[in-house]
Amino acid sequence: MILTSRDLQIVRFVADHGFVKTSHVRALIFEENKSDTPAYRRLELLTEWRFLRKVEVPTIGGSKGGSGQNVYALDYQGKKLLNPESYMAPRLADWRHIIAVTDAHVTLWRKRKAERYDIRECVTEPRNWITVSGAELRPDLRVRLYDGVEERELAWWLEVDTGVERSKQLTDKMLRYYHAWQHANESTFDIFPLAVFLVVDGERAAERMQDIQGLIQQGPAEAQELFKVHLLSEFPQVLL
Repeated sequence: MILTSRDLQIVRFVADHGFVKTSHVRALIFEENKSDTPAYRRLELLTEWRFLRKVEVPTIGGSKGGSGQNVYALDYQGKKLLNPESYMAPRLADWRHIIAVTDAHVTLWRKRKAERYDIRECVTEPRNWITVSGAELRPDLRVRLYDGVEERELAWWLEVDTGVERSKQLTDKMLRYYHAWQHANESTFDIFPLAVFLVVDGERAAERMQDIQGLIQQGPAEAQELFKVHLLSEFPQVLL
């Protein structure tokens, strides 16, 4: 069994996110292929070789009694291949949030040419965690872009919101970002990232956005400038 460089890329991508869909792999790693077949073939082989495993989760938007959909996670050969210390095993209960974060990453990749930006970095947990003067920051994604239209660098901490976290948790998260901003210096950040809450589209998305915006407005005026709230479907155009 000989892994190709693309196989390794797939395994690392799955390890970085925890759960991924076939469409994610197709868009990010097999972008130049017109057919879906090469992506499906490699995923099936990696599953057969136990580098990946299929996990059945409910279909988003489907009926409760309907069949589920398969996502991919690391299997034991995949875990052996990577440094165990750098791998954070996903919880099945978090699959909806994890898939939404992967959606954001893939959307960022897909739209880079049309929106004329270069992705300098897109880092997942736990590699993007940082502690600033005691404030521990754990964004879903840390992103840095070069905007070719405006000729500027952009930096974001992305918090993908599925409506699960309570107000107290959100407020605590915002306070930690604000504390980090107050104590950051040029040696820590040359550009202090904007913390962006991306609300997953759904029936209550508008209400959820209002709730988060209300929490932001309860903070000091200078802190309010550190945060933005948008729908995930508006990303990344709304930030450019």
